[in-house]
Amino acid sequence: MPTGRFNLPFVLPLLKRGYGFNHMDELYLSPVEQIIRQAMREGLFDDLPGIGEPFKFFDEVAPNVPEDSRMAYKIMKDHDVVPDWIQLKHEIEEHAVTLERDISHSYRAMVRMLQQAEQQGDLGRRRRILDQWAKVETTLENAIARYNKQVLTYNLKVPRSIPHKPYLDLARFLKRLSAGQAT
Repeated sequence: MPTGRFNLPFVLPLLKRGYGFNHMDELYLSPVEQIIRQAMREGLFDDLPGIGEPFKFFDEVAPNVPEDSRMAYKIMKDHDVVPDWIQLKHEIEEHAVTLERDISHSYRAMVRMLQQAEQQGDLGRRRRILDQWAKVETTLENAIARYNKQVLTYNLKVPRSIPHKPYLDLARFLKRLSAGQAT
């Protein structure tokens, strides 16, 4: 007959095992949770590294990400999902290396051919080389326009705390090449 009081035959064995009224909630814990709580009472977790220090997990995962977005970035990182702006950054960097290499190679080849034509005194060949270079410049300008469009997309998507990517300018790059400053 329940009277609203504890059934003593049920409670006494628990009290003998060290469970007091403050441990009554442990009656409903899983065996794993009970083992963890027992280990906590015995102080087995007291000497773990980082005890008493603030938890800095999100700062390590995404230091440049705004605080309100860190949980989303952590979930994305855990599932190997990369934000589109990071993927675009990698594509832009690869594209920039390829584009600059192609421009440098084309420019140096054109300069070499012009020097040979001038040494041979072949003005007709020099004119053909310059005409061909004008077509190459148009092709390079189109490639740079596509690249700069990617850069614009990246710059619009990137969080404010991340630096923007600069645009590529063919005339400026060729000027650096002619001055020997570009690779």
